[in-house]
Amino acid sequence: MNIKFKAFTKEAGKSGHSPSPATSSIPKWYKEIPKFLNNEKKWKFDSVSSGNATVKWCAPFLDAMTAGYFIYLENDIEVQKQNGDTQILWKRGGETFIGKHDYGQISPSQIPSDYLKEAYKFSNEWSVAAPTGYSFLFTHPMNRTDLPFITLSAIVDSDTYLNQINFPFILKKDFEGIIEAGTPIAQIIPIKRESWKMALEEYEEEFSHKTLAFFGSKIYRTYKKLFWTKKEYR
Repeated sequence: MNIKFKAFTKEAGKSGHSPSPATSSIPKWYKEIPKFLNNEKKWKFDSVSSGNATVKWCAPFLDAMTAGYFIYLENDIEVQKQNGDTQILWKRGGETFIGKHDYGQISPSQIPSDYLKEAYKFSNEWSVAAPTGYSFLFTHPMNRTDLPFITLSAIVDSDTYLNQINFPFILKKDFEGIIEAGTPIAQIIPIKRESWKMALEEYEEEFSHKTLAFFGSKIYRTYKKLFWTKKEYR
């Protein structure tokens, strides 16, 4: 399957921050997390806890962070507080590089208390095309709670809708400083459109026992060894 990013403006990518696979932007803080707790050098298992491994060994956590593709902030923006008001400043990108999001399209009651009640919008200079039958989930870079903003999520049928998609976001109240060019602002994950029907099934003791026994057959990295499948985004 192919995903196509087409420049929607003459300036798209000129600052050197074109879209790329999310695997190319693993944050420094994640790389620096030790594999084991308490500065221990090797795996230790006990019967009470799941051992001394950190999130560094959690394959689903990393899979989420590296799924799909990123669109990046093309230029630095600086957030300033002036007389109690928040100002967002930038040098390059035009007057609408950062805009105000339509107040009617977001409920203030849904915004966490430590975020500004006013929503903004990242201007996106790329059109993103999906194969026929696929949509894209546009969402905040997953597990990136270190970022001073939250990008709001949307699913777009991008096999037919080829317009540029801007990204509404909310900003932390206490944040002042520079959000640097190259910061991922949206993660794009392909979704095949299919019809689904849910089913609720009753408890079966044998199923539960077999499942738990199989999971318990490995002493560490069970999910990675028995269940995990490699994902590829290029």
